[in-house]
Amino acid sequence: FARHLEFFRRAGFTTLTFKDLKRFMKGERAYAEFPKKPLILTFDDGYRDNLHNAEPLLKAHGQRAVIFLLADHGITENNWDADTGEVPPELMTLDQKRRLDPAEWEIGSHGFNHLHLPQIPEIEALNEMQKSKHRLERDFGRGEVCAFAYPFGSTSERLAELARQAGYDFAVNTDQGGLHLADQPLSIFRVNIFP
Repeated sequence: FARHLEFFRRAGFTTLTFKDLKRFMKGERAYAEFPKKPLILTFDDGYRDNLHNAEPLLKAHGQRAVIFLLADHGITENNWDADTGEVPPELMTLDQKRRLDPAEWEIGSHGFNHLHLPQIPEIEALNEMQKSKHRLERDFGRGEVCAFAYPFGSTSERLAELARQAGYDFAVNTDQGGLHLADQPLSIFRVNIFP
């Protein structure tokens, strides 16, 4: 990760958050200030190593990122990838999540319970999105949560519409979606980097 951050710096990339993008889109910031090489770094789930390892590196390299957290703070380990045979990575507690420095991190929603949204009724999916947004806004007091990351990266046109109804301006997945922000702001493709 440190090598990636150094590469981004040398190559002239500037990290943004989704709130930054929203300010540009609403005209609150002049497009003359928009970076020539914008980049949004995202992290899903809220692993403890994001606080202990990633945050110091972001700070050292003057970079920012968006971390998509679960709103059920009682979930303390990744049980959705349990079939890998590895020890499940630990997730941050609410106290640890609150220690994430706002100078480095924007908070986004990854749902309430990390449910596979295409497999549940629409009303439950909408509730999962709305409830997580409101809980994270309440628990962190950092203003609006404007971005959502679909658990498992699974989405559809209908789920994108539900994300809009839930109050999100942006939503990201992993394997599909628009390559340009304006194409599908509620189904944005991301490049995955796994261990």
